[in-house]
Amino acid sequence: MLHTSSAPPGQERETAPLTTGCAPPARTRLRSTRGYIPWPLRGRICKAPGSPRSVEVRKARALFFVSVSLAAGPALEATAFSSSFSSFGNQNPRESLPTSHFLFTPPTLPPMSRIDSIFRDLGASGRKALMPFLCGGYPAPGTVTASLLELERAGASVVEIGIPFSDPIADGPVIAAAMHEAIGSGCTPATVAAEVRQARAEGCKLGIVAMVSVSIVWRIGPEAYFGQLAAAGFDGLILPDLTAEESAPWRQAAAAVGLTTSLLIAPTTSAERAAEIARACTGFVYVMTRTGITGASQPVGSTGEVRAGSVGERVRQLRQFTDLPLACGFGISSPDQVRQVVVGGGADAAIVGSALVKRMGEAGKAGKDAAAEAGVFCRELVAGLK
Repeated sequence: MLHTSSAPPGQERETAPLTTGCAPPARTRLRSTRGYIPWPLRGRICKAPGSPRSVEVRKARALFFVSVSLAAGPALEATAFSSSFSSFGNQNPRESLPTSHFLFTPPTLPPMSRIDSIFRDLGASGRKALMPFLCGGYPAPGTVTASLLELERAGASVVEIGIPFSDPIADGPVIAAAMHEAIGSGCTPATVAAEVRQARAEGCKLGIVAMVSVSIVWRIGPEAYFGQLAAAGFDGLILPDLTAEESAPWRQAAAAVGLTTSLLIAPTTSAERAAEIARACTGFVYVMTRTGITGASQPVGSTGEVRAGSVGERVRQLRQFTDLPLACGFGISSPDQVRQVVVGGGADAAIVGSALVKRMGEAGKAGKDAAAEAGVFCRELVAGLK
């Protein structure tokens, strides 16, 4: 097992096994040389007598391949594999071995997530994002795959998919009814994931995030469910009922499989707490444009709609605390309201949910193609980005 030690050069002492999730020191001295190596490589290695380019191995000849992941901030993961733990016959196990017997892989930053890449490219060209919301399994099983492809062709950048829940957290009557109908039709978290997997197989490149209650995640298990989402092709999560104080283990579990995590900031949230929530997010920050539940509303920013001030004021406030994209949702249902948010308010994205779900539901009940209707409405909304 790989061990670490803080003993000064030339000294030895028993050490505890390396564990993951701890913050590594900035640098660690390799005793056999006078340089520095990544922290997890420091182990039961001491200065060998004789050549300064060799190390003393106590038990067996081994190769260590160290993989360092920075996806969860300072968390450090190291995996050691032994190439051979033979006894060397009559050889002295304390003999000096050249350092070429050890392969050191330096730490590397994780690849940029699809969500990060999308917003980076949009920002570089001065564009904004439209983020439509789909209800999983609605208006009929199998609709999500076709809708994702239509929305991509229509100009959407990221799509939220609501995982149907019997007790929606902040959804108004339109989305709540859609979720209950979807559940009645047999929709489950697994069926939604299967539809996303199919969309990816058909070439969908959209950013896809799941809006899901922590009740569902808790029932399945965070590690297991986040792994299922990532394997299906999801890029991130929105957890509407998770507080910043309780979010750390959830965010770490999501980051471990490459998912971003976004939390909600309400208009009534204080500046201090808004900053705390924003710092807990990855991918983007979900900024509510009004209090209450989802659904079509009066013009964004009108009296009584955003009690903590206009969207623009909130956006400027949050820019002081985070460099993440700011996506505004709740009550946005028309191209004009999209424009108010991203042009007038300076947000990076506009989220449209209830209005789209309603249009798709009406199309389905009329015997029309609900996915095609989603594409038509998305094209109308995209006009508001300019």
